Amino acid sequence: MPGAEKGRYSVGSIENAFAVLEFILKKQTDVSAIEIHARTGIPKSTLHKLLQTLRDLGYIDQNETTNLYYATMKPLQLGYYCLNRRKFLSVFYPYVLMYLRRFRCAVSLSAFSHDDVVIAYSAIGGTSAVVDSNSIIGQTSSVYASSSGRVLLANRTDAEVREILAAIPLTPFTESTPRDTEDIIASLDRVRRQGWCRLDGERYYGFSTIAFPLHDITGVTVGTLDLAMPTQEFDRIITPEVIAEITDTLSRVQLSCN
Repeated sequence: MPGAEKGRYSVGSIENAFAVLEFILKKQTDVSAIEIHARTGIPKSTLHKLLQTLRDLGYIDQNETTNLYYATMKPLQLGYYCLNRRKFLSVFYPYVLMYLRRFRCAVSLSAFSHDDVVIAYSAIGGTSAVVDSNSIIGQTSSVYASSSGRVLLANRTDAEVREILAAIPLTPFTESTPRDTEDIIASLDRVRRQGWCRLDGERYYGFSTIAFPLHDITGVTVGTLDLAMPTQEFDRIITPEVIAEITDTLSRVQLSCN
């Protein structure tokens, strides 16, 4: 961001361009040049050139009536290639369909991006499923209160987990949401032993979720396949035998490193 100490090899104009684009994208409403200037601190003459360039490149457009700026669909189009990096969606999507038809519950793919869990695909089956903004493609799941997030944390050292959790508020979603870093770390031992993670009511009242790890050919965990359904149905449908079957099936599906 402008005003921050720049790294040795940073290019100010590129930093400014991304600062403008990210602000417009995250704002989710039309925004004025004055507001962008106030938020970023970029000089008005420079900002005008950046806005014109981003518009010429097709990343933003301008309402001719209000002169306000808004993001186009181009960032979303490019985002698909990020979601499908190394054919992530192409490789794992068929299993979403298979389990969606079989269990008629919420099924999603989560991709790991550094210390974030990003929804890469989400589908709903049946009538009693959770539907909210956290199910939208591109959204970031809670790293401490989601089964996919616990799988990510389980692939980090305890010291790394403490560092990750220290940077975010441990906001409780239900009375079952853990509020203490050490409690979360203690829960990771079981995830590491069994390889998958089930949570009951930590994110949504009355719902259980289970996340199965997805790997590349080197064995690195790159994301999870997630199932969610009412807790009262979970044990009847997702039996230990079913869990073993899904784990075995997904262990045979590996993402290319190319």
